[in-house]
Amino acid sequence: MKRSRNVDNRPSWQTAVVGLGAGGAAAASADGAPAAGPERSSALPSADSGAGSGAEPNKRAKRARDFSALISGSGAAREPEGNEPASFAEVDEELRWGATGADLERAAAAAGAGGDGGDGGDGAAAPPKEKADFGLSGALSKDTRTGNVYNGVVLKWSEPPEARHPPAGWRLYIYKGEEVMQTMHLHRQSAYLVGRERKVADIPVDHLSCSGQHAVLQFRLRERMDATGLEVHREVRPYVLDLESTNGTFLNGEQLDGARYIELHEKDVLKFGASTREYVLMKANK
Repeated sequence: MKRSRNVDNRPSWQTAVVGLGAGGAAAASADGAPAAGPERSSALPSADSGAGSGAEPNKRAKRARDFSALISGSGAAREPEGNEPASFAEVDEELRWGATGADLERAAAAAGAGGDGGDGGDGAAAPPKEKADFGLSGALSKDTRTGNVYNGVVLKWSEPPEARHPPAGWRLYIYKGEEVMQTMHLHRQSAYLVGRERKVADIPVDHLSCSGQHAVLQFRLRERMDATGLEVHREVRPYVLDLESTNGTFLNGEQLDGARYIELHEKDVLKFGASTREYVLMKANK
């Protein structure tokens, strides 16, 4: 097939490529449009050059113009065509002959910030990766923040704000039949957990009818007005709280409602589940 010729006896498509190399990409104007080169540089393949010979130069010329506009900072983003690379990190080396070293560095930086970051096309720095957390999670994490975990066991209750250490003198006598098995002094802490779970129980019980966390003896600050209504009396008093145990807590022979604080008095007798042991509350004379 006969090719059209120009004044310097070169095929027109070679003249176009040479013109672009000489002044196309490097001579891009400040507004992003490529500067006009010599008259022969703008020559395009003639109509009789054939689709096979003119299609590739036209595509390269268009990609070179887009590349020149983008590296100068004024080009608008566009969608890739066909199998055209989506990132400037993948642009063919043959399109870079018209750009300066600074242009190529800016293009590589833009491709690294936008192309490697997935959705981070705006060049924003990726957030730091969150470190692995091997602490407690879920309900255990919540109970840890509220102080409701002891020795790795989730407690079924939390001490109320009015919890106080009692004054010296309160004692708990543990009877089995007529024999005193143990005497406990109760002034050392504000609460005593009763149950079979020995990791958390302050008063351990071994009877199978008792729950792991069965009940609590809790000392609380109580405020009461005197008879005249002019003065407030404050006193730390003992209470019992059944932790909704399976077989119940008994005060002086009567089963208590679960999850309710019941005030205790001297000589009160407590029993837990079906155990025959009796727990008698006493207060020593001053």
